Amino acid sequence: MSMKIPPQAIADYYTALDALHGHGVRNEMGLRSAFQTLLQAVGKKADWTLVPERAQAGGARPDGTFLDTNHFERGYWEAKDQIGRASCRER
Repeated sequence: MSMKIPPQAIADYYTALDALHGHGVRNEMGLRSAFQTLLQAVGKKADWTLVPERAQAGGARPDGTFLDTNHFERGYWEAKDQIGRASCRER
């Protein structure tokens, strides 16, 4: 499936990053809200919902899981900061 990213969502993402960077925020946890908002906007185009921190079988908990209208998992988001926190797929 190919999705177009709404141009306003990209602009809003960079605006949010600039604001956060202006406050000295550089780590994953501090920047994740900006990226989560971008992913929500993109997912909405496919009628998907981004569910943060949804537990997976085996105990993994990615930063976000995309669910479609039938509650099927369509994708995952797992961020790593500069320290290189292990992703849920590597655990």
